[in-house]
Amino acid sequence: MELSSMWTAIAQETSGSRLFEMLLPEGPTIQRFELMPDHEQNLITGGGLSISIAPKSFRNWRGGWSRTTVHLRLVEGYSLPDMLLLGKNSLVANVLHEAAAIIYVQAEDAEGPVFLEKPLYVEIPLPGMVHNPLAFQLYQGRQGATRAVFNPTPSDWHVDPSTGHLNPGKGEGRKFLSGSLSSFGWFAGLGNLGKLRHTAMMSFQAISPQRQMDEMAGFLILDEKRGIADMFRGSQRFSCFNIPTQQKALAVLLGIMGDAFYWGMQPIEHTQNGSWFVEMGEGSVSEFAHALKEQLHRPCLFPSF
Repeated sequence: MELSSMWTAIAQETSGSRLFEMLLPEGPTIQRFELMPDHEQNLITGGGLSISIAPKSFRNWRGGWSRTTVHLRLVEGYSLPDMLLLGKNSLVANVLHEAAAIIYVQAEDAEGPVFLEKPLYVEIPLPGMVHNPLAFQLYQGRQGATRAVFNPTPSDWHVDPSTGHLNPGKGEGRKFLSGSLSSFGWFAGLGNLGKLRHTAMMSFQAISPQRQMDEMAGFLILDEKRGIADMFRGSQRFSCFNIPTQQKALAVLLGIMGDAFYWGMQPIEHTQNGSWFVEMGEGSVSEFAHALKEQLHRPCLFPSF
């Protein structure tokens, strides 16, 4: 599979994972914008993200003002499948948060990468079914959903100290969360679900034709809470903690062996303490992406059997 240079850079910045290099092209597309650095500009992206850019917002690598056309590249994910395909979760300090958006932004001019002198003001589209619009903050981070395997850290996301709280607003027939980006990289609009009365520890055993794989990753997706938890791996078993109970969920296990891609999904009727088996099979990445989106886009998340 041949990747664009930007996808390769994103994959390496995410986790250095071949597994996620394979997933990224099935996710949101790369959007490109050409900016005049001396002019005020307003952009509306394909997903509805609004970006306001003040004059002289960019500096080049030498510290001077950027004088040539600035090429801004952006990836945005608002659905839970797209967030997973970008290799991201909605955990903060290992606590599940509600996810409104995952955004990646980078920019360069004729001399190379540019840096922000002034923040970019953004209005992030607000999903219709969020629990508390007032609880959202803007988080920044680099590590991806494979952190438990490659980069053990307390959290993927941290609050951007120069921005922090996102303010809900509405206008022109849409609802949004407003804030600002003080730098380039990964950002997430995440909302605190509040104090959870009951949480669960859940584990999932992979049933796979391959006893050993080059890479594996696991996720638990809670559709009603709009959250994604990545799992900690121990051989063929995956675990996650602090999961709200009595929620419909979908467990997803992924793996690669050489050039072969393996995946499996297991619907969970009610989240609770316990263990489940997830049968994995070989298939294409596009087949997995289609099945994931189909599963999570059904009017009723899971049928009753």
